[in-house]
Amino acid sequence: MSKASAPISGSIASKLLSTFSVDGSLRDILVPDTILTDWKVLLSSLKQAGYKLKISEPFDLTQNLNIAEVFRHSNENSPVKLEVALSPTNLVHCHFFTLDEIECDVDPRAIDDESEVERILGFMKFVGDALNKNVLLTEEDTREVCLATYRPDTGEFLTI
Repeated sequence: MSKASAPISGSIASKLLSTFSVDGSLRDILVPDTILTDWKVLLSSLKQAGYKLKISEPFDLTQNLNIAEVFRHSNENSPVKLEVALSPTNLVHCHFFTLDEIECDVDPRAIDDESEVERILGFMKFVGDALNKNVLLTEEDTREVCLATYRPDTGEFLTI
């Protein structure tokens, strides 16, 4: 699967565009109930699909990355993040906070039109399909305000 998967409905992107209004907070992309293998699959899938990736030092993506070591470092030192470029200005940051949830954030300042929202939705679909898990788009640090959910079992997005 490539990052240029099936087109995302413009009506969904249009509906979600206003949820990216700049209010000082980020938006989160969450995959709940993950395990170490999910993190490995995610990283491998992103690399294989050709996404431009960067990871916090001292880690190097050109070598075989030990995900368990990344979590140890993140907990003992400073948080490690993986940057995924969806476009030159639209960057998703995945944080190695906890094994049981993949948490990425998106800065609304980079989302100024429907095409950028479609990139976010495409990333959510890519992750959901790679892991065969639901992917949530929420307001920062809360699941209570779920803006959209991608369900890989149906291939559909559910929005508020």
